[in-house]
Amino acid sequence: MVLRDGLVPNEITYGTLIDGLVKLGRAEDAHRVFDLMRERGVRANEFVYSALITGLFRSNDPEEALKLWEEMISDGVKPNAILYTALVDGLCRHSMMAAAEDVIPKMIADGCTPNVRTYSALMWGHFRAGNGQRALATWMEMLHSGCEGNAVSYSILIHGLCQQGRVREGMMVWKNMISRGYIPDVVGYTAMIRGLCVAGRVDGGMRLFYDMLACGDAEPDAVTYNSLFDGLIKGGELVRAVELLGYMLERGCEPDEVTCNIFLKGLEWDEVQGRELMEGMVVRMLQRGKTKGAAEIVLVMCKKFIVPRYAIWERIVCGVCKTRKVKVEMEKFWKEMLE
Repeated sequence: MVLRDGLVPNEITYGTLIDGLVKLGRAEDAHRVFDLMRERGVRANEFVYSALITGLFRSNDPEEALKLWEEMISDGVKPNAILYTALVDGLCRHSMMAAAEDVIPKMIADGCTPNVRTYSALMWGHFRAGNGQRALATWMEMLHSGCEGNAVSYSILIHGLCQQGRVREGMMVWKNMISRGYIPDVVGYTAMIRGLCVAGRVDGGMRLFYDMLACGDAEPDAVTYNSLFDGLIKGGELVRAVELLGYMLERGCEPDEVTCNIFLKGLEWDEVQGRELMEGMVVRMLQRGKTKGAAEIVLVMCKKFIVPRYAIWERIVCGVCKTRKVKVEMEKFWKEMLE
């Protein structure tokens, strides 16, 4: 429409389109727009390259991302801190940690100071690669450089420590984060809650969960609840786990396959009770119009050879048929029949 109306897109127009396509997970389409942009003689800027390099890394095409980086340098575009951080983040996502580390001195030599996002990407990559010591060293390097941590970097550190079973250290970092006035996000809360539950300190995990609700800064997701369910059931507190499940459903948070498996494993000695619990979850989700989620629970039941009663199947089918898309198709089909 822009071309048809005689308007010529500039680098901002193309950049916005490329960024939007990348965020939708359509890196190939974004690359086509980028090629079209260059064919039309529009020079790509740092924003365009950053968006496209990020998209290529996240679409599991690191070779193409690195190739584009070299093309960018050849085109005379000087990388800024955002571009360098996108490169570090992408390399870390593909466990190319040595290459990611090599970027930092080049970045500094180019007059770009690594920021908290750069260091956070490196920390996450090292923890993910199982190198907790290097992740902690990166944290210390960040602080010594005068770069202050933020809620995201603290959450990465807490998650990494708890994953390694270093819950006490994770709690110390947590308290330090709170004392500095940083508000934890759902990742930070969940990491700390999971760490406490895995360490057998489920009551501590529950207290932190209630703190999370009281503060209202982050909403628990399925991963948060699953950490608590797992801890409670392993601790022999099935009743509390079921009560928490009811609360989860009341707040509109949908159980996932992991939720179902945790409860089914906890009830493997009593198939009847397991079926009743799963069917109860299905019914409550259908009552809230969550047909897709209810159907996913039924699928998990079938995988475990627990066949739902006929009434459950009937409600699922009725729920699906009431969705707008199905209703439109049914009305279209009925109209064609009458004609």
